[in-house]
Amino acid sequence: MISPLSLSNVLTLIFAVTCLTMVLNQRSDRVQRISRLVVPPALAVVVALILLTGVFESGLATDALWVGGAIVGFVLGRLRGRMLPMELLPAPGSVRVAQTADHLAAAFALVAVAATDFTSATLREPVLEPALVAAGGALCAGFLAGRFLMIAVRADPVARLKKGAR
Repeated sequence: MISPLSLSNVLTLIFAVTCLTMVLNQRSDRVQRISRLVVPPALAVVVALILLTGVFESGLATDALWVGGAIVGFVLGRLRGRMLPMELLPAPGSVRVAQTADHLAAAFALVAVAATDFTSATLREPVLEPALVAAGGALCAGFLAGRFLMIAVRADPVARLKKGAR
């Protein structure tokens, strides 16, 4: 069962495209504030949660699939954020992060998942199972959130001072 096209489908697609646009604007030649880097992962989490609400025939397996996707994405994002080349700048909360293909791929995949949800709602026929669409959104959101978390931790001046004191 799938719901008809509604505002939630439109907002999901708008949030996903906004997330992709912001990821594209985070080029490696630009200095970024940590507060600006948090916006794409936050939008991705909102998209993943909206996609989860679209799963009507929910059960333990579909919930486990969504949570598993979020956890796997978060772990992969943390690993990638830890290995990511970045330049720490003297201004507090300012970094220059390398633009990587995996960051762009996660944002493009999020748009693809949102577009699949939008198309399914438009056709009133699921293109993919809604649980798989929601799990894909959770995977992308987890990756973007984990990547951001590691960038924020690495850019934290207090953590750098503690590390230097050892």
